[in-house]
Amino acid sequence: MKQLNKRRWQIIGTGFFIANNGLFATAKHVLNDVINSRNQQTRPIAAFNFPENKQYIIRPILKAFMHNKADVAIGYLAAAIHNKTKQPLISTRVKLTKRPPAIGDQIHTYAYPESRAEEGKIIFSPNYYEGEITEIHPDGRDSVMLPTSCFRSNMIILGGASGGPVFNTDGKVFGINSTGWEGVKESYVSDIKDLLSITIEDIQLSQDDKNLKVMTIEELASIGHITID
Repeated sequence: MKQLNKRRWQIIGTGFFIANNGLFATAKHVLNDVINSRNQQTRPIAAFNFPENKQYIIRPILKAFMHNKADVAIGYLAAAIHNKTKQPLISTRVKLTKRPPAIGDQIHTYAYPESRAEEGKIIFSPNYYEGEITEIHPDGRDSVMLPTSCFRSNMIILGGASGGPVFNTDGKVFGINSTGWEGVKESYVSDIKDLLSITIEDIQLSQDDKNLKVMTIEELASIGHITID
Protein backbone atom coordinates (compact mmCIF):
# COMPACT_ATOMS: atom_id res chain seq x y z
CA MET A 1 0.00 0.00 0.00
CA LYS A 2 1.10 3.57 -0.52
CA GLN A 3 0.39 6.42 1.86
CA LEU A 4 -1.35 9.45 0.36
CA ASN A 5 -1.46 11.54 3.55
CA LYS A 6 -1.61 11.06 7.34
CA ARG A 7 -5.01 9.35 7.21
CA ARG A 8 -5.25 7.91 3.72
CA TRP A 9 -3.70 4.84 2.16
CA GLN A 10 -4.19 3.37 -1.29
CA ILE A 11 -4.03 -0.35 -2.05
CA ILE A 12 -1.68 -1.05 -4.96
CA GLY A 13 -1.42 -4.82 -5.07
CA THR A 14 -0.72 -8.17 -3.46
CA GLY A 15 2.58 -9.88 -2.67
CA PHE A 16 3.75 -13.18 -1.20
CA PHE A 17 6.77 -14.33 0.80
CA ILE A 18 9.40 -16.46 -0.97
CA ALA A 19 11.76 -16.52 2.03
CA ASN A 20 11.22 -16.39 5.78
CA ASN A 21 13.20 -13.17 6.35
CA GLY A 22 10.78 -10.73 4.69
CA LEU A 23 11.76 -11.26 1.05
CA PHE A 24 8.62 -11.15 -1.10
CA ALA A 25 7.61 -11.31 -4.76
CA THR A 26 5.02 -9.24 -6.61
CA ALA A 27 4.34 -7.78 -10.06
CA LYS A 28 6.78 -5.13 -11.23
CA HIS A 29 4.01 -2.71 -12.20
CA VAL A 30 2.78 -2.76 -8.58
CA LEU A 31 6.07 -1.38 -7.24
CA ASN A 32 6.60 0.88 -10.27
CA ASP A 33 3.65 2.85 -8.93
CA VAL A 34 5.77 4.06 -6.01
CA ILE A 35 9.41 3.44 -6.97
CA ASN A 36 11.21 5.28 -9.79
CA SER A 37 13.96 4.10 -12.17
CA ARG A 38 16.65 5.09 -9.62
CA ASN A 39 15.05 2.74 -7.04
CA GLN A 40 13.84 5.69 -4.97
CA GLN A 41 10.43 5.72 -3.30
CA THR A 42 8.17 8.45 -4.64
CA ARG A 43 5.67 7.92 -1.80
CA PRO A 44 5.80 6.15 1.57
CA ILE A 45 5.00 2.47 1.02
CA ALA A 46 4.52 -0.48 3.35
CA ALA A 47 3.16 -4.00 3.40
CA PHE A 48 0.30 -5.06 5.63
CA ASN A 49 1.48 -8.49 6.77
CA PHE A 50 -1.15 -10.94 8.10
CA PRO A 51 0.67 -13.57 10.20
CA GLU A 52 -2.31 -15.22 11.95
CA ASN A 53 -5.63 -14.79 13.78
CA LYS A 54 -6.75 -11.78 11.69
CA GLN A 55 -3.93 -9.70 13.13
CA TYR A 56 -1.72 -7.56 10.97
CA ILE A 57 1.67 -5.88 11.09
CA ILE A 58 2.64 -2.83 9.05
CA ARG A 59 6.14 -3.42 7.69
CA PRO A 60 8.01 -0.79 5.64
CA ILE A 61 9.39 -1.89 2.28
CA LEU A 62 13.12 -1.25 2.58
CA LYS A 63 14.21 -2.06 -0.97
CA ALA A 64 12.84 -3.30 -4.26
CA PHE A 65 14.50 -5.04 -7.19
CA MET A 66 12.86 -5.16 -10.62
CA HIS A 67 13.35 -7.50 -13.55
CA ASN A 68 14.58 -5.50 -16.54
CA LYS A 69 11.85 -6.87 -18.84
CA ALA A 70 9.36 -9.18 -17.14
CA ASP A 71 6.48 -7.97 -14.96
CA VAL A 72 8.03 -9.47 -11.80
CA ALA A 73 9.83 -7.88 -8.87
CA ILE A 74 11.28 -8.62 -5.44
CA GLY A 75 10.85 -6.54 -2.31
CA TYR A 76 12.50 -6.67 1.11
CA LEU A 77 10.50 -5.84 4.25
CA ALA A 78 11.79 -4.43 7.50
CA ALA A 79 12.18 -7.04 10.25
CA ALA A 80 9.28 -7.58 12.63
CA ILE A 81 9.88 -8.43 16.30
CA HIS A 82 7.34 -10.09 18.60
CA ASN A 83 6.30 -7.66 21.37
CA LYS A 84 6.54 -10.22 24.17
CA THR A 85 9.15 -12.78 23.13
CA LYS A 86 11.34 -10.26 21.26
CA GLN A 87 11.98 -12.95 18.67
CA PRO A 88 11.99 -12.08 14.94
CA LEU A 89 8.83 -12.90 13.02
CA ILE A 90 9.41 -15.80 10.65
CA SER A 91 7.40 -15.34 7.47
CA THR A 92 5.64 -18.36 5.98
CA ARG A 93 7.05 -18.80 2.48
CA VAL A 94 5.43 -20.44 -0.51
CA LYS A 95 7.02 -23.19 -2.58
CA LEU A 96 7.97 -22.19 -6.12
CA THR A 97 8.21 -24.34 -9.23
CA LYS A 98 9.90 -23.84 -12.57
CA ARG A 99 7.65 -26.46 -14.16
CA PRO A 100 5.28 -24.67 -16.55
CA PRO A 101 1.59 -25.58 -16.64
CA ALA A 102 -0.06 -27.07 -19.73
CA ILE A 103 -3.11 -25.79 -21.57
CA GLY A 104 -6.18 -26.91 -19.65
CA ASP A 105 -4.42 -27.16 -16.29
CA GLN A 106 -6.37 -25.87 -13.29
CA ILE A 107 -4.84 -22.89 -11.47
CA HIS A 108 -5.82 -20.66 -8.57
CA THR A 109 -4.78 -17.51 -6.75
CA TYR A 110 -5.43 -15.86 -3.38
CA ALA A 111 -5.28 -12.08 -3.32
CA TYR A 112 -6.80 -8.81 -2.05
CA PRO A 113 -8.47 -7.25 -5.12
CA GLU A 114 -11.66 -5.97 -3.48
CA SER A 115 -10.02 -4.32 -0.49
CA ARG A 116 -10.46 -0.59 -0.10
CA ALA A 117 -9.06 2.27 1.89
CA GLU A 118 -11.48 4.86 3.26
CA GLU A 119 -10.96 7.96 5.39
CA GLY A 120 -9.37 6.68 8.58
CA LYS A 121 -9.82 2.95 7.95
CA ILE A 122 -8.86 0.11 5.63
CA ILE A 123 -11.16 -2.78 4.77
CA PHE A 124 -9.33 -5.92 3.61
CA SER A 125 -11.29 -8.40 1.50
CA PRO A 126 -9.15 -11.35 0.46
CA ASN A 127 -10.60 -13.81 -2.02
CA TYR A 128 -9.83 -17.03 -3.84
CA TYR A 129 -10.07 -17.27 -7.64
CA GLU A 130 -9.61 -20.23 -9.94
CA GLY A 131 -9.52 -20.98 -13.65
CA GLU A 132 -7.47 -22.83 -16.22
CA ILE A 133 -4.64 -22.15 -18.64
CA THR A 134 -5.90 -21.27 -22.13
CA GLU A 135 -2.70 -20.21 -23.92
CA ILE A 136 1.07 -20.39 -23.36
CA HIS A 137 3.35 -17.59 -24.60
CA PRO A 138 6.97 -18.76 -24.08
CA ASP A 139 8.32 -15.69 -25.92
CA GLY A 140 5.92 -13.16 -24.41
CA ARG A 141 2.58 -11.67 -25.31
CA ASP A 142 3.80 -8.25 -26.47
CA SER A 143 6.94 -6.09 -26.51
CA VAL A 144 5.99 -3.76 -23.62
CA MET A 145 3.86 -5.16 -20.79
CA LEU A 146 4.60 -8.90 -21.07
CA PRO A 147 7.67 -9.37 -23.30
CA THR A 148 8.82 -12.60 -21.62
CA SER A 149 7.29 -15.98 -20.83
CA CYS A 150 3.66 -15.76 -19.64
CA PHE A 151 0.38 -17.65 -19.61
CA ARG A 152 -3.17 -16.69 -20.58
CA SER A 153 -5.98 -17.98 -18.38
CA ASN A 154 -9.72 -17.61 -17.85
CA MET A 155 -9.16 -16.72 -14.20
CA ILE A 156 -10.44 -13.35 -13.03
CA ILE A 157 -7.70 -10.92 -11.95
CA LEU A 158 -8.84 -7.54 -10.61
CA GLY A 159 -6.56 -4.57 -9.92
CA GLY A 160 -5.62 -5.26 -6.30
CA ALA A 161 -4.83 -8.90 -7.15
CA SER A 162 -1.83 -7.85 -9.24
CA GLY A 163 1.32 -9.41 -7.82
CA GLY A 164 -0.48 -12.29 -6.12
CA PRO A 165 0.79 -15.88 -6.33
CA VAL A 166 -0.66 -18.28 -8.90
CA PHE A 167 -0.66 -21.92 -7.78
CA ASN A 168 -0.79 -25.17 -9.71
CA THR A 169 -2.73 -28.22 -8.53
CA ASP A 170 0.23 -29.26 -6.36
CA GLY A 171 0.00 -26.02 -4.39
CA LYS A 172 3.24 -24.63 -5.81
CA VAL A 173 3.61 -21.15 -7.28
CA PHE A 174 4.46 -21.10 -10.99
CA GLY A 175 3.40 -17.53 -11.77
CA ILE A 176 2.45 -14.03 -10.65
CA ASN A 177 -0.79 -12.18 -11.44
CA SER A 178 -0.05 -9.52 -14.05
CA THR A 179 -3.02 -8.33 -16.09
CA GLY A 180 -6.78 -8.73 -16.05
CA TRP A 181 -9.98 -6.88 -16.92
CA GLU A 182 -12.96 -6.33 -14.63
CA GLY A 183 -15.93 -8.45 -15.63
CA VAL A 184 -13.93 -10.45 -18.17
CA LYS A 185 -12.72 -14.00 -17.60
CA GLU A 186 -9.35 -13.43 -19.21
CA SER A 187 -6.03 -12.69 -17.56
CA TYR A 188 -2.28 -13.07 -17.95
CA VAL A 189 0.18 -14.59 -15.52
CA SER A 190 3.94 -13.91 -15.57
CA ASP A 191 6.30 -16.88 -15.36
CA ILE A 192 7.96 -17.32 -11.94
CA LYS A 193 11.20 -18.35 -13.69
CA ASP A 194 11.98 -14.71 -14.46
CA LEU A 195 12.45 -14.08 -10.74
CA LEU A 196 15.55 -16.27 -10.67
CA SER A 197 17.82 -13.81 -12.45
CA ILE A 198 16.96 -10.84 -10.21
CA THR A 199 19.90 -9.74 -8.06
CA ILE A 200 19.21 -8.82 -4.43
CA GLU A 201 21.57 -6.36 -2.75
CA ASP A 202 22.39 -6.04 0.95
CA ILE A 203 20.42 -9.10 2.01
CA GLN A 204 20.86 -10.52 5.51
CA LEU A 205 20.46 -14.31 5.48
CA SER A 206 19.79 -14.55 9.23
CA GLN A 207 19.47 -12.34 12.30
CA ASP A 208 22.91 -13.46 13.47
CA ASP A 209 24.61 -12.87 10.11
CA LYS A 210 25.88 -9.30 10.05
CA ASN A 211 27.52 -9.63 6.62
CA LEU A 212 25.20 -8.31 3.94
CA LYS A 213 25.16 -10.33 0.73
CA VAL A 214 24.59 -9.65 -2.97
CA MET A 215 22.93 -12.71 -4.52
CA THR A 216 20.48 -13.71 -7.23
CA ILE A 217 17.22 -15.44 -6.38
CA GLU A 218 18.59 -18.60 -8.03
CA GLU A 219 21.66 -18.50 -5.76
CA LEU A 220 19.43 -18.07 -2.71
CA ALA A 221 17.44 -21.10 -3.84
CA SER A 222 20.62 -23.16 -4.29
CA ILE A 223 21.46 -22.75 -0.59
CA GLY A 224 17.93 -23.51 0.57
CA HIS A 225 16.91 -19.96 1.44
CA ILE A 226 14.10 -20.25 -1.11
CA THR A 227 12.23 -23.45 -1.96
CA ILE A 228 11.95 -24.12 -5.70
CA ASP A 229 11.83 -27.23 -7.88
